[in-house]
Amino acid sequence: MNQFNVLNRNLNIFRNHLLEASAGTGKTFSIENIVTRLLIENDPRTNQPKVLEQILVVTFTRAATRDLKLRIRNRLEQSIAYLNLEKLEDVPDYLQLILEQGKEAIDRAKKRLERALATFDQAHIYTIHSFCLRMLTQFVFESDFYTGADGAEENTFTRADQIQLIQDFFRTSIHPNIYSSAQIEILLKNHKNNIDALQQKILNYINSDYEFVETSSFSNDLSIFQTMMHEIKLKLKIDPAYLIQDFEKLQPYYKLLKNKDTKLIYRFLEMFKKDSWNREDLDLLIQEGLLICEFFKPENINKKKLSSHPPKSSLFYPDFIIEVQNNLAQIVEQARSYEFIFSRLLYHCYHFFQKYMADEEKYRESDLLNSMIKALKNPQFLSNVQNCFSAAIVDEFQDTDPIQWEIFKQLFLDETRYLLYLVGDPKQSIYAFRQADIYTYLDAAKCMGDEHQTSLAINYRSQPSMIKGLNTLFSQCTNLFCLPRLSIQEHLKYPAVEASPLAKDKQFSDSLCSIHFFEAKLCSKNSNKFPTEQQEEDLFFPFMTQEMLHLNQDDQVKFNQMAVLIKDKFQAQRLSAYLDKYNIPFTLQRQNPLNQSIAWDCLKELLVAVLQPRNESYIKIALGGPIFGWNYSQIQTLNDPFNLENLIAEFYHFRDILLHEGFGKFIDYVLHSRNFNPTGHTAIETLLSRDKGDLLVDELHQISALLMEHENEYPKQPHQLVIFLEDYKNVSAEEEVRLKNFSDPTKEAVSILTTHNSKGLEYDIVFAYGMIHRTPLTDLLVPQKSGQKQRLIPHLDYQSDAYLRYCEELDAEKMRQLYVAFTRAKYRLYVPSIIDESEKKNVEWGCASPMDLFLARFGQTSCNYSEMYQRIEHNQGIGSQNIIKAHPNLFSYTYLNDTHYSLNPYRLPIQNTLTPPHKVQVPGRPSYIYSFTSLSKQKNPYLENPSLIPHQQQFPPLKNFHCLPSNHLTGKLLHKILEIIPFSNMTLATLKNYTQALIQGTQFEEWEEVIHEIILRATNIHIDGFALYEISSQKLYREIEFLYPFENEPCIEELTWNKGFLKGVIDLVFFHQDQYYLVDWKSNWLGPDESYYTQKAMSQAVIHHRYDMQALIYQEALKRYLKLLDPRPFKEIFGGCYYIFLRGLNSNSETSNGIFKFL
Repeated sequence: MNQFNVLNRNLNIFRNHLLEASAGTGKTFSIENIVTRLLIENDPRTNQPKVLEQILVVTFTRAATRDLKLRIRNRLEQSIAYLNLEKLEDVPDYLQLILEQGKEAIDRAKKRLERALATFDQAHIYTIHSFCLRMLTQFVFESDFYTGADGAEENTFTRADQIQLIQDFFRTSIHPNIYSSAQIEILLKNHKNNIDALQQKILNYINSDYEFVETSSFSNDLSIFQTMMHEIKLKLKIDPAYLIQDFEKLQPYYKLLKNKDTKLIYRFLEMFKKDSWNREDLDLLIQEGLLICEFFKPENINKKKLSSHPPKSSLFYPDFIIEVQNNLAQIVEQARSYEFIFSRLLYHCYHFFQKYMADEEKYRESDLLNSMIKALKNPQFLSNVQNCFSAAIVDEFQDTDPIQWEIFKQLFLDETRYLLYLVGDPKQSIYAFRQADIYTYLDAAKCMGDEHQTSLAINYRSQPSMIKGLNTLFSQCTNLFCLPRLSIQEHLKYPAVEASPLAKDKQFSDSLCSIHFFEAKLCSKNSNKFPTEQQEEDLFFPFMTQEMLHLNQDDQVKFNQMAVLIKDKFQAQRLSAYLDKYNIPFTLQRQNPLNQSIAWDCLKELLVAVLQPRNESYIKIALGGPIFGWNYSQIQTLNDPFNLENLIAEFYHFRDILLHEGFGKFIDYVLHSRNFNPTGHTAIETLLSRDKGDLLVDELHQISALLMEHENEYPKQPHQLVIFLEDYKNVSAEEEVRLKNFSDPTKEAVSILTTHNSKGLEYDIVFAYGMIHRTPLTDLLVPQKSGQKQRLIPHLDYQSDAYLRYCEELDAEKMRQLYVAFTRAKYRLYVPSIIDESEKKNVEWGCASPMDLFLARFGQTSCNYSEMYQRIEHNQGIGSQNIIKAHPNLFSYTYLNDTHYSLNPYRLPIQNTLTPPHKVQVPGRPSYIYSFTSLSKQKNPYLENPSLIPHQQQFPPLKNFHCLPSNHLTGKLLHKILEIIPFSNMTLATLKNYTQALIQGTQFEEWEEVIHEIILRATNIHIDGFALYEISSQKLYREIEFLYPFENEPCIEELTWNKGFLKGVIDLVFFHQDQYYLVDWKSNWLGPDESYYTQKAMSQAVIHHRYDMQALIYQEALKRYLKLLDPRPFKEIFGGCYYIFLRGLNSNSETSNGIFKFL
């Protein structure tokens, strides 16, 4: 595979690339430079560079999107600095080439980069879901994707809505002919009788985008059961009395079943007394199982009595057990299988979801991909999307699923028209639970061809000795990255990486190597739950704590440069509790969202009490909460009426502050009040003195910021704050990012996070602790590929071939997780290991830990899956001690069982007395951002007064232009319609398709005909001898936002303001006959008919409302923008600014009524 060096001037960037970027090799650096080069170098096919608006960049998460935007913008600015010779060191080779070509080439490249920066807000850098949503809504008619009157955000199907819908499903759709009572009991029992947990699991599966199988309903099972019972009885001519005699004769020769009552076997045998069977009979077997089959299993025979076992000839019905096993066992086993019942529940609930979303026109994020695939079948939509872009870069491509790849393949695989960069690392494909599929990456590689596959080979993250050690570990592990779906021997090759030539090893005060193993010999009763919590506390946690303290105190490694990679949130809680005992600061990557914190509830309790200060119960609840922290005896003092009245008076004072000065002043006053603590301390001082009080204060501040933001929408309505806290209580942080609990990024604390969350991050020191933990058996719901999706198939047997293949895939991903964990460290990696000395070792398929699997492969010959688990059970792996012996210069080792610890709590640095900072005087004047609205109000303070408006009482029965209500809602509606409709070929029928969703169910429904007439006249107006409908849609630009600085000299003489910025939105800009025009729509009411919309009347309205100022601001914005694109003088290319007074437009489209030109 060829190496990819984006800085090399000779690299051909104008071709498709599948770029394999191993961990730490500068993937994002390459992407930002690819974009830069596409902007400044000419594509040989067109002899022109790409423009920023034609480059699509797609990545995996919103956080990665933000990072990419920042990195790409910084790279563009840095490249300009290089070209300006402001930076002479480390000039990239491709920019050095431009510098060598002289001034003309430099100026040309700078202009292209400056244009990209000027239009950077239009850069197409998205997540895959955001990209799909953008395209579906931009070409809404071709995509047939409805977003509703209020836009796409209003039609999203939130998690809270989904939970509510599942609850509706449970209330309305759990029919007795589909599910029996015993089956519902099995479902609940598997979730510890917690229906909320069951509903959450259903939702997680539905949102994972699997397809589901409808298993046999209870009524269908009952029918089969009745038929089988009848056939068995008829075939064997069963007499129940003789049948029971057979059982009693055989019973002494079999062992009793644990925790099972043989009376249940009698109840089953007695069923044969009947000739028909009902649902209660089958429900009994679903509840208890066919115990008779379990009882008569060969392994349950009492071996001591085997010689005297009754012969078959002595029985009345010697074939009875065989008949039951062949005809009844499977139907009963399936009917009582949790996986089969749950699969049926998922199937029906999913279709319940689909019907609701279709009826209510809602969508989930995952539905966007399916809608995009569907839309791409329309050639017009496909063409429209393709015409938007000439290059696409897909980051983190290893996390792409088959549907996402199908979207990119259809859009951009044609190399004659597009450039396609697929950037990722298949060794880091660890999101199978999100449908990410490593085989999709391999399919893409095959489609791209070998000649397009390149790689990054230099690791800039880790020090040289670390890289050498990792190369040794990964290269000597046979079939490390296996691909079970392809074949036993098929695997990804590990490409060894090189260290940066500038990197040097960091020296520590101890003698440990860059990769250090810490190992323990352990025993456990359960081989699949290993190590135990006690073993963690005794061996692993003390060692990691000791190393953290040593590195911090002896080598000055900051805690925030250390990370512990753990298995799950429960392990994170145990570790954080242990570190807390030794005062080691830590941060949990996955903290509970703000609406699940104590602070959320206590703020609600406080607000409720303040808004109802006469309610004694509410006051006591607030006082007993975390903010005031009153105990029982303190609250008892309120039995004294004098004390109670004083407290009520204080809460009335709180209410006054909340009502008149706002929440910010209110919460500040509460936290600094000294009236609730007998010691005289403020509430915030008391909070900070408690254990974890600083975290609670931080959460209070974050929630307070949310409440103040909400208060801006509902000023002087404090009850709305309580409603906000109630409404957002069950909203997930994934849907509402404001609810995320952000920890202080400057806090010096050890990061505790899962391997999945560590992906893309780096730390000086990493403890890959989660790699030794085995996983429990999974449900027997096995994903199997079905087209572009995966279908969940329920199984009965953990020994089935399908389940075995599934376990192989799970274990293959564990090796990729191990790779991710091992490649996070810059200077030292701590690798845990276990020697299992348990007497009974039976590690189930799919339950081995990543380290189990790694050591079973390291230095060993290739083997099949079953043999690998035998190695794990018999400790036949090479073992970490042998690794150290073979490579003593690369690895070091600690044996935990012989290690003794004397841990002392970490002493927090002594804080000096805080002194207020010196007052800083920043020279210069502040910069402000102005808009036309703010400036016009300063210029004409009387604009606040209402202008002439139509009064309904003047024309009670009339419905025309001139009695349409005149207010901001009318203007907003007309502007919205004119923003979304095409001007060409507009008919009344077409217009209705656009306006129906915007008007229906609103106050404008009765004005529909009037609004349609206004819009149709607007699309037919003539400006300077041409009509709007004649202009190509590709030359029309609507709702153009702008922001430009006001520099030293005023560009608009009529305006005076301080130095700052001007912002605004232009309704319409279009290009026609080599000139650019501005249009602004006005819904002002000037009089009761068209005759009032003369040039004189409109001129007076323009001056009165200072639209002349607005025109000058807009013209300057257009002038600045065109300076980057069109070298001609602005006066030559500017056609004029037109104000269209919509109410004054005449049905004769060529008249000038309602059209005012400002030059």
